[in-house]
Amino acid sequence: MTPAEEAVLALAEASATPGGPPGLTEEAIRRRGEIIMASARLFDANGYARTSMEDISAAVGLAKPTLYHYFRSKAEILVEIHETFISLLIEQQEARIRSGTRPDGQLLAVMKDILALMESHRVRLHYIPHELNVRGAFGGELTQRTERDWRKVRYLYLDARRYANARGMIIRGPQKIFDSKLSLMSGLFADQHGLFRPYSDRVFERFFKRELDIENAAALGAVMKETGLDADAFTRYAAHDGPRELAEAFAAGDRDGVFGVPTFIVDDEPFFGNDRVEWVVKKLDAMGLRR
Repeated sequence: MTPAEEAVLALAEASATPGGPPGLTEEAIRRRGEIIMASARLFDANGYARTSMEDISAAVGLAKPTLYHYFRSKAEILVEIHETFISLLIEQQEARIRSGTRPDGQLLAVMKDILALMESHRVRLHYIPHELNVRGAFGGELTQRTERDWRKVRYLYLDARRYANARGMIIRGPQKIFDSKLSLMSGLFADQHGLFRPYSDRVFERFFKRELDIENAAALGAVMKETGLDADAFTRYAAHDGPRELAEAFAAGDRDGVFGVPTFIVDDEPFFGNDRVEWVVKKLDAMGLRR
């Protein structure tokens, strides 16, 4: 039994699981936990739509009518899987609070839990760049901004620094409005070679420390070499296929209705903002994509 499966069974045995009938016996609680785990494995292997109640009853060694004694439908089992894992996240966070973990440490740990939860689904992040029209959104050139525009900018950096401080990172505001097309193109190149995450981590960190000029191809190439990418191949890409693929990516974002980042598109449904990750997880669970 894997650690995750042990956690599911422990939660099921600790109390009648959320939404379960009242007054369950210990045996019934144990059985519900086994059904949850078996169903999660089947949804992972076959997909939610292709898994039947007959499949689940066979996996746990129950007659189909007996299975309905524990769960009224396959949809109820799926909800139970989701709520069980959310309960696990909450329990982990409450344990941190009881242990006196500092608030910034709590935030970092919660983020780690969420990333682990995202990795528990059979999905792949596909990077689609979005270029913000900074001048249009925030009142033109720096010297043209009104006080109202500056209030928006100051708040955005305040919020960014909250996240950065929790991660032990440094955020310094750029001293000019950069043309980000080359760096966005480099993200496409890194994604095509399976190294988007380590490459983008370095680019973002150094840019917001004012250590990286994202308009400088040689500077981006140096970061690529650190990440294991071919900087010369990127130079060729930027001169030939890159501009066309960047324009196609912008067009794809427009078709999806993207207006800001981060935006997650899951089965044609948009989710905007870091605080929507929980809803992304619910959507993936409903699609039967949990590992």
